[in-house]
Amino acid sequence: MWRKGEKVDGLLLFHGSRPGFFCINEINKSSLRISTSVCEFVSFIKLKIFRPSAILGNMEQQDLIKTYLSEIMGSCKPQFDLYENLLLNANQHINLTSITKHEDIVSKHFLDSLLAESFIPQGASVADVGSGGGCPAIPLKIVRDDLSFTLIEATGKKCLFLESVVDKMSLSGVEVLNMRAEDAGKSVKHREAYDVCCARAVAPLNILAEYCLPLVKTGGIFIAYKGDAAEETETARNAVSILGGSFEGIHPFTLPDAQGCRTVLVIRKVHSTPAKYPRANGKVKKNPLI
Repeated sequence: MWRKGEKVDGLLLFHGSRPGFFCINEINKSSLRISTSVCEFVSFIKLKIFRPSAILGNMEQQDLIKTYLSEIMGSCKPQFDLYENLLLNANQHINLTSITKHEDIVSKHFLDSLLAESFIPQGASVADVGSGGGCPAIPLKIVRDDLSFTLIEATGKKCLFLESVVDKMSLSGVEVLNMRAEDAGKSVKHREAYDVCCARAVAPLNILAEYCLPLVKTGGIFIAYKGDAAEETETARNAVSILGGSFEGIHPFTLPDAQGCRTVLVIRKVHSTPAKYPRANGKVKKNPLI
């Protein structure tokens, strides 16, 4: 009997924290049972892991949303309440968010941030580019303490806020980095150093990809949070390929109470990013890859 996160013959059994959303294939002469916590195998020969980016359907997506809301409003509520208070108090002095109503913060910040949680491997190192007010990193850290985060933010005042959140919420394994994303992508310490890079920034996907993919290890993933992403996904395909990525999953979600639609884009890093990327001195925005 094996539990979530254990290794079998050197393979990680589960790649996230939602066991119900994993598919295991290529098992010969075996019996398999998937429950909420345990998988049992008998006499297996070959094991291949399929990440949830390939298998989430509408029903699974709605189940995930219900699960995350139960965490936000239930078991993790004290931490989310504390984070909300810190965010709103600081927002009076620093421009962190235009969303200030409690129900909107829950849906458009907290729930939205958690939509990518099931795609993040257990124990992953995660870079959050353009952290701003701390989403998605802080909500993800609240529900996934196994993850370590580097919050990359170019604005000094926002970094001071993020550092205060980390301190007041006693979050371990969270570093705040006051640096531009293109500079981090060129540094020896941060280039291709992370299992996952995520971004909720409003920049077009081809620009975000140049900021984020250089930070991801080969074999890791870049997760982009978007609204309606169909058009810019097509526009960014060549840029993503140039930077070493390949689209692995495009996942639309409908937020509850008519709060809008969101898309989680999962891009696999299939080869190393060419050394000339990311470009410096504003060239990423001025002359985006097409």
